[in-house]
Amino acid sequence: MSEKVKNRGWVKNVAIIFLAVMLVLTFFSNTIMNRSLPEVTGQSVQSGSITTQVRGNGTIEAAETYEVLSSDSRKVQSVPVSVGQEVKVGDTLVVLAAGDSEELTGLQDQLDDLLLAYQQALIDFGTNDAGDSVAVATARDNLRKAITARDLLTKYTDEEIAIITGNIAYLEQELLAAQRELEDAGGSATADSALRELYQARDEAKTAYDSALVRYKYEYYFIMGLAETAQANDYRHRYSDTVSYADAISDVFSSKSGAAITTPDVGEGEDAGVSTRSDPGTDELTNYFGHADDDRAEKENLYINGVMLTSRIIYVPNEGSYTVDAAIKKLPTPTFRALSTGYEAVASAQETLNAAEEAIIDANPANSALQEKVTELTRARDDANALLEDAQAYKTAQEAVDDAQSALEAELRNQSKTSLTLSDQAKEIEKVREQIAELSAGETNEDGTVTGGTITSEVNGIVKAINVTAGGNTDPATAIMTIEVPDRGYTVSISVTSDQASKVTVGDSATIQTGYWGGSDLQGRLLGIRNDPQNRENRTLVFEVTGEDVQSGTSVSVSIGQRSQNYELIVPNSAVRSDSNGSFVLMLVSKPSPLGTRYQASRVDVQVTASDDVNSAITGGIAAYDYVITNSTAPIEDGMYVRLSENG
Repeated sequence: MSEKVKNRGWVKNVAIIFLAVMLVLTFFSNTIMNRSLPEVTGQSVQSGSITTQVRGNGTIEAAETYEVLSSDSRKVQSVPVSVGQEVKVGDTLVVLAAGDSEELTGLQDQLDDLLLAYQQALIDFGTNDAGDSVAVATARDNLRKAITARDLLTKYTDEEIAIITGNIAYLEQELLAAQRELEDAGGSATADSALRELYQARDEAKTAYDSALVRYKYEYYFIMGLAETAQANDYRHRYSDTVSYADAISDVFSSKSGAAITTPDVGEGEDAGVSTRSDPGTDELTNYFGHADDDRAEKENLYINGVMLTSRIIYVPNEGSYTVDAAIKKLPTPTFRALSTGYEAVASAQETLNAAEEAIIDANPANSALQEKVTELTRARDDANALLEDAQAYKTAQEAVDDAQSALEAELRNQSKTSLTLSDQAKEIEKVREQIAELSAGETNEDGTVTGGTITSEVNGIVKAINVTAGGNTDPATAIMTIEVPDRGYTVSISVTSDQASKVTVGDSATIQTGYWGGSDLQGRLLGIRNDPQNRENRTLVFEVTGEDVQSGTSVSVSIGQRSQNYELIVPNSAVRSDSNGSFVLMLVSKPSPLGTRYQASRVDVQVTASDDVNSAITGGIAAYDYVITNSTAPIEDGMYVRLSENG
């Protein structure tokens, strides 16, 4: 009986505990549920004012730019201006190299073909007519012979002959001045054959040295870089110059090639054995300079014990400096022997060149330099004179052809024979000659296209773009350079909606800011409202930009308009949402319950009538002081329950 009483007590206790837990869960269920809901903040709908302002970003551009053009393709010798440089009317922009353009060369070839066809037509004209006189036949034969004699010679243009003649005049002046200077120094203006041979030997040695340096420049400058480091490290000055240090290093390196090398099997700093490689190949130099302990005594004796792979001590003229590791990779054969061999080849050629120059000095120590100058100028003048003789021979032959052609034309006219074909050919020849004269004139056309040996500026302005470089060619289809004309002012354009464009008026002032933080001394004024070529629904606002620091290419932000208007319903911009059905706000609706108040998001469709950077004016199924949601910790939709933030 007592056992049944105990069982009933146990059941009663369980029931009491269960009821207590259910009671606690009932009272706290609202709190537990709210913790899982998105948290929102919001703001009451109020009345107020909206300040409309149109904003946009753009880049300042010059109101006018001038494109420099060339009518033909010419090789560019130099460009004496740079981007950003101010130029004035008449300033030289481009210097063209000597020689004809492709177009001029093509016209000259065309003229040669036309002349040949015309001359052949003259020869053939009337050959089947029985009435040909002896004079016509003789003139025709003379023209044929003159053409044959001319075509056996090398062709020279009048421009080439003028250049050769100018070179001779220049060389004659230089030679006369050098001869007088040599005589004043007590020397002879006539170089003997022995001295000529010395100069020739010197020239050959210079050519051999240049060839060796081209072939072995990395090997040579590698050794010289080590030598300069050794000379700087040797405080006892074992050798007198850098070359002596280089010779010592090269001698040691020449005996090292082929020796087995040791390379750690694991990373640097770890204890491990070493492996021996029988073929050093590309590893021996890298290993030698990559491990400080290798050949320490030898390196100290050469004063290069501080040189490592990362040491930037190798300098190659016209290229720059290299680290030891980068220089090793430049070597065609990165071995000690190849390094030493390349250095010795250049050093030997240098010694030969030095000996040849010393021989010239010894032959005439008082005036060897002057004598050499006289010799070289004499040789250059003689070469130019020989070239001029060839050119004059061609010119004489061409004049003979012209005379024979004129004689034949006269005889044909005397016979009263006419030919429409010959007349047309003569007109075409004259037309091509006029085109050649135009391209060779060295003047500017009426449209501003430059056709001469220099290209000059037609405007005052600032160079903004250069599309040619020295050594390249001009292209008639592409502007050589673009010049900005500051006198015509600067503009900036922004794209806006049609509605925004309707809120501004031509002449309105605008605020222009530059940089990350904004602010500038620039002022803007609306010049015009145009259609946007990129978007038919938009408009482009064009502003005049003024100020002391105006520069084209500057990115700016533009704002225009400061018009305020009061509205009955205003909400923060963050409260306005939109989807395929239009704009709406989510209003916060309270739902009382036995355990407390719950909140629900309710969609209300609205229309935005105006907005600024902060607020929007709206109309729709909403009233003043309704509470709208501005932010939430998670995406929310119409009808969802939410949790109001403790901060409102």
